[in-house]
Order: sequence, then C-alpha cells, then structure tokens
Amino acid sequence: MKTNNNLEVYTLSEADVFVKSWESEAVSYIQRMLYWNREDAQTLYHDACILVLDQLKKGRIDSIAKGYLFKTCKNLGANTWRNVQRKKKYYEQYCIEERTRFQNSVNEKYGITLFEEPDEYYLFESKKALRAFSLLNEKCQKIIALKYVDGKAHKDIADDLGHIGSESSAKTTLSRCIKYWKKIFKDLPK
Repeated sequence: MKTNNNLEVYTLSEADVFVKSWESEAVSYIQRMLYWNREDAQTLYHDACILVLDQLKKGRIDSIAKGYLFKTCKNLGANTWRNVQRKKKYYEQYCIEERTRFQNSVNEKYGITLFEEPDEYYLFESKKALRAFSLLNEKCQKIIALKYVDGKAHKDIADDLGHIGSESSAKTTLSRCIKYWKKIFKDLPK
C-alpha cells in the first residue's frame, strides 16, 4: 500500500483484497446514486472491478484508489443506463409503428377502431410508479401486493407474513412502505 497525497492506493497484488472489502459500500453507493436494485448494482460493481483491474494490468493506471473505482462504477452505470434508454426508445417507437399498422389494417378491413389514444401523462406516471415499486425491498413489495392486489385484510397479511406479528403491526408496516414508495416516486427523475 502506498499513499499518494493522503489517499490510499493499491497495487495489482493488493487490489483483489481491497476490491472485495469495498463491495458492500460500493453496492450501496450505486443503489443510492443510480436507483438500481442490489443484484444489478453488484453486477455493475464487478464489471467496474474487471475494467479497473484490466487497466491496472495493462499499465494504464499505476494503482487503484477507492474513489477511482467508485467513479468508474458511476460512469459505467450511467453509460449502461443511457444504452438501455436508447434501446427502450427504439423499441417503443417500433411498438407504436406496429400498433398503428395493425390498427389501420383492422380499420380498413372491418371499420373497427381497436385502440384509443393513450394519455401520455398517465403512461409516464404509471411507469414511474412501477419503477419506484421495483426499488422497494421485497418485504414492502410483498405487503403492498397482499393488501392491494390480493385484497387481503391486515389480519390475514400478518398471518401470511412471518416477520409481522399482529394486525396493528401489519397496518403500521404497510403505512411505512407506502410512505417510502411515495418518497422514492417523488425522488425519481422526471
């Protein structure tokens, strides 16, 4: 380990140990910065580690610092997100064209209008709500689904979930999960 301007940096032989020790902190950082779920954040972190270790092995960098690795995670995640958004726009445009083509065909043959034009704002808000829901932990997703999808009473939810002991505890947990969902929804970029 060397120090460079009061920063700890590591060589290739030391890097593997420290890269593993930074994983939980880096995954939390990725989840906070990019709103990714834990599994995707771990995959991104491992990809960034491979990239940084490859740069170290090829001599493009002299050592690995934690800040450099975290910055690489952030940049790699942003690039991945942009690529996904680009592909998503292409796919959505393809769907619109196919839907229009199908609608015109049915309208010409049978004189039937199949689809009403969707409200753009409603579609955007629905997608944003689903994205916020996907960022909730599994316990919150489960309790919300039991209450609002399955229509179960709080007592039945407490019986179904082992970590909730009573009906009032189920109400409190559900309320906290809904508040957290709203916070995530509000914090998501527009």
